[in-house]
Amino acid sequence: ITSFEDQLVLIPLTEENCTQEQLESLHGKFNVGTDILAELIEKLSVISANWIKSCSPYKKCPKDVGDTLELELGIPVNNLGNADYKGEVELKTKRSSSKTADTLFSQVPDWNLSPIKSVREMILTYGYESRHPKRQGFKDLFVTVSVKPNPQGLILFVDYDNEQVKQFYVEGENKTITAIWGFEVLHKRLNEKHPKTAWLVADEEVIDGEIHFMYSKLEISQKPIFAQFLSLIEQGLICFDWRGGSEIDGKGRVDKGHAFRLKSPKNRPLLFGEIYSVKLK
Repeated sequence: ITSFEDQLVLIPLTEENCTQEQLESLHGKFNVGTDILAELIEKLSVISANWIKSCSPYKKCPKDVGDTLELELGIPVNNLGNADYKGEVELKTKRSSSKTADTLFSQVPDWNLSPIKSVREMILTYGYESRHPKRQGFKDLFVTVSVKPNPQGLILFVDYDNEQVKQFYVEGENKTITAIWGFEVLHKRLNEKHPKTAWLVADEEVIDGEIHFMYSKLEISQKPIFAQFLSLIEQGLICFDWRGGSEIDGKGRVDKGHAFRLKSPKNRPLLFGEIYSVKLK
């Protein structure tokens, strides 16, 4: 189902005029990673029955809930761009008390297309003096950019004609392009990170003075829809977070990862073609 010149168009996907080979040429191979997903769910079902000691049992850190799970699954620490579990399933974890947005993927702008040429330049140009006690002489840029100007005057815009997502700096009636992401790269990153995604929620408890997690809830999503990714940016439901700092007169820097994020878990069905809950216990 699509539209053309304000008319609703229905295309019959019958075997006579639409073969599996043609569909897979557009959408990729069907049922790839099904066995790997089943294997992961079985492992998670076993893990879910136990309190797992945190990889950092005496100090609470936001990423510990994910690092602990990967350690328990035997996944080595890496910064690869593809999915976490055997390259087929992305793992996303949160504490049950967390109200944070879903991080989809990290991706800096295309510096060859952008007027701003680096993360450092972005921070020094549009950041603010750091308020962190250990970062005197730094500028920070920890902000969310969406379809409405934020306190730094930054705003996102989807340019379909040029197939780009653009970030503008807005001052009064004036708008200045600061950064550009091409559709092709964003489409690739979305598919790389989320062919299948396991969204896990963990309870947290201190046992004998050590932090432990119990991974109690699981939701599986697959088949991300890039057209919806762009639409959700336009609706303000997907945003971009700058999360870093840079020393003004030196080389010191802080990088927490600059990423596109989905504002609420309840919006996941709008981004993925398939999504369902799995009972672990």
